[in-house]
Amino acid sequence: MKIKAQTHISAKPRTRAERLQPPSQARLREVLDYDPDSGEFRWRHAIMGGVEKGDIAGTIMGRGYRLIGLDGARHYAHRLAWIYMTGSVPQGIIDHRDRCKSNNAWANLRDANAELNTRNVKQARSTNHLGLLGVSRVGNRFRAEIHAGKFRKHLGCFSTPEEAHCAYLKAKETFHPGALHD
Repeated sequence: MKIKAQTHISAKPRTRAERLQPPSQARLREVLDYDPDSGEFRWRHAIMGGVEKGDIAGTIMGRGYRLIGLDGARHYAHRLAWIYMTGSVPQGIIDHRDRCKSNNAWANLRDANAELNTRNVKQARSTNHLGLLGVSRVGNRFRAEIHAGKFRKHLGCFSTPEEAHCAYLKAKETFHPGALHD
């Protein structure tokens, strides 16, 4: 019978409150290796549950984010990448520049506020029956509008939803710097 190697790591949090705190950079580097180019975390040691040294850490959950279980708590891999690289807990939301929630490459991550993170959306909400960002139907015309800070800016009414969407995308370049424009 093969016995899997286990690691004994001394800095393991003991209380629930300690487990809910994000791990330190030192703790992360003790148990995980992070490749900034690929965004992958790999275990530095074999641990309980059949995890071998070098295995990719965590699992991709239903919403597309990778979660990594560490010291009795689960943490988003993109937040751990930020701590691993900077040594500090992110102040805002960690935004994936390319919108791919599982792409945790360092160049793809940025510490963003909620406004910037919301601007970086690709699809309209499910309640938008036209399926186009910034476009709504008004009678037999199509209105384009964009949110700029706390204000909504009317961009015009158009004959087709595609024309209205083009106006929205053009305005997005001006009003939403730092967001993808496609």
